[in-house]
Parts: sequence; structure tokens; C-alpha cells
Amino acid sequence: MDTKKQLTIGMSLLFIFVISFFGIIIINIKNKELLLPKVEKKMDSYIKNKYIDISNNININKAKYNNSKNQYEIKVSSKDNNNLYFMVYYKNNKFSNTYKNDYIKGNSLLNYYKKSFLKKLPKSKKYINTEISFTKSLNNYSSIVKKALIDNDNIAELSIYSIKSDTIVPNFNNDSLINYINNYYKYINNSNLKPKYYNLILTNKDDITKSLEINNLNEELIINNLEEIVTSIVNNDKTITKKYDFNYKYSD
Repeated sequence: MDTKKQLTIGMSLLFIFVISFFGIIIINIKNKELLLPKVEKKMDSYIKNKYIDISNNININKAKYNNSKNQYEIKVSSKDNNNLYFMVYYKNNKFSNTYKNDYIKGNSLLNYYKKSFLKKLPKSKKYINTEISFTKSLNNYSSIVKKALIDNDNIAELSIYSIKSDTIVPNFNNDSLINYINNYYKYINNSNLKPKYYNLILTNKDDITKSLEINNLNEELIINNLEEIVTSIVNNDKTITKKYDFNYKYSD
């Protein structure tokens, strides 16, 4: 057999293999989708039985088949706030869920607020890597705060979260640090955000391997005690942290 015929046969076999391979995948996906109504009934029954104590407070959405994860999924959301939800999964005849983290601890809802708060901040080349974190999980807040979170009652103005950003500072003298902290405070507050704590990582422009991280500064400290705080930080006087209940550290 000459080389040309061998190449033709080889290409033909490869073509048949590829067609067969993808054909099997497509058939498998179609079969999963055909089973969707049956699986959905099974998942619906599981949810109603397992979460009977909250059955009057939730909406059970339509089941979907996730091709990439090879599993069936249902989103179960609160009737009071669609952003408070958890997922139920069905794969290999087994159920799993995100109920504890997403619904009880409220990560689904708190993550929604984090994203919406970040959208309030104008884009800035000065402040980067901005992060928002809530001081507690949903179930650990008081019933009044929990209700406000679920009702979306001016959450941005409640001091139950903190904001952290990185910025570069020309030098680490008193005036420069005070100026940058004050400007950061204005940057956050001009966006109608009222965090409980302001956290900053201040990187030395002359040596970017060195930085100063300040955590748990609040509005009162920034307005009334910032000069004293910065002076103590520059002098590396740790007694100031006990006096005003914040913390800082130098890193290099």
C-alpha cells in the first residue's frame, strides 16, 4: 500500500473517530435534557421536603442542566429578596446544596451588595484592588439589621461593612499620609457609602516593596484624630492602636 492510500485511510479513520466522539457527547447531552422534566420533579420534591420550615418563604425556579459541570441545578430564592438564594444540585443520583453558606449566612445577598457598592465608586487609577467586606454573616446580625438587609433598606448608609483599597504615596511623611487618608475618606463618602471601617494599603512610591497597611479607621478617627494617629504611625508608636482601637503594620 502506497503512502497516499495510507494517509487517506488514516484521515478517514480520524474523521470517523471525531464524528463518533462528538456524536456520543451530543447524544449524552440530549439524553440529559430529555430526562430534565423527570429530574425536576425529583428535585422539587426533595426541596419541599428538606426545607419544609421555609417552604412558604421561597420560590423554586425551573431546573436546568449544566453541561460543563454535568449536573442538574435549581435556584431557590427568597420571596422577600430574589438576591437571597441558594442552589440545589443533582448529580450521579446525589443531591448537594449551598443552603448554609448562600441562604443562612447570606453570602448570595451580601455578594450582591458588595458588587452594587463597588459600582457606586467612580473608576480610579489612584485607588485599586478595592474590596468590600461585611462585618458579619447575615444570620449573625440582629433581627432588625437582618430585615433591613433583606428589605434593601438603604444598606449603603448602614455602617455594617468595611472598604479596603491600595494606593501609592509619594513619601511617608505626616502631611503626605494625612492628605492621602483624607482624600480616600472623601472618595468613599462622595459615593454615598458609609462603611464602618476604612482600610488602606499605602505603598511607598520610592520603594514599592515597602508599604503601610492601616485597618479599622472609622469616620470619627479620621475627622477628629488623624493627625495624632499619623504622627504615631510615622514614629512607629504602637500605643496609639490601644488608645483608638485600630491597627497598622509596615511590610517590606
